[in-house]
Amino acid sequence: MRERQKANMNQDGIARQVSYTVHKHIGVLKSGQNGWNRELNIVSWNDAEPKLDIRDWNEDHSKMSRGINLKLEEFKVLMTLGEEFISSAPESKLDSFAGQEVFSRK
Repeated sequence: MRERQKANMNQDGIARQVSYTVHKHIGVLKSGQNGWNRELNIVSWNDAEPKLDIRDWNEDHSKMSRGINLKLEEFKVLMTLGEEFISSAPESKLDSFAGQEVFSRK
């Protein structure tokens, strides 16, 4: 478990402390050439309940990118949606959807 604090700017440009605890490292989704890794971890932010967290981290977890955190129920839905997508078109690639729109904003 790693506990850290980080100064972060809010929307008004005012620095505020953000605390986080990495409770469990689950795995690396992607390694970047810059030494950063996209990881799946269990993290609590500002002493809130721990959630599954996907974001890029530097090697010592002192810096991170914006990411997404999900409750376990939300993660289960994401997994189900992903499994349904993969099973319905296992040989297709995401770029095969280029030019198709469900909605767009221009």
